[in-house]
Amino acid sequence: MESESLRAQFSRIRRLYFPKWSAGKYWKVQNGNRRGGSALTGFCDTKRRIVFVSDRSDSLLIHEICHAVASSGHGIVWQRRMVAASVMALRLGNVRVANELRDEVAAYQNAILEVQRAKIASSSRP
Repeated sequence: MESESLRAQFSRIRRLYFPKWSAGKYWKVQNGNRRGGSALTGFCDTKRRIVFVSDRSDSLLIHEICHAVASSGHGIVWQRRMVAASVMALRLGNVRVANELRDEVAAYQNAILEVQRAKIASSSRP
């Protein structure tokens, strides 16, 4: 069952960072991991319209809502939505959240580059 404070936090995040996400009112948020015992700190279940979080940070909720709004992966569409949320955090004066979101996007971009470098390196070997 959703706790009132988590539900209120989810509503606040939706209102401030995703004001055009009208489908958000049909989503739920639950504390804890998704079924199956995953060790993830958060998960966006798009079929059931539930965001699971084991951490109460605004950044994690924004990360998971970006999956619901933009895409299930951490590709360019999701990254753009995260950057937009980072810009909004700055406008709201929340520098910590803005930095966390920006840093997370950079980490995913670096990981993608490393995978591409490894593929290039392995394909250039005789």
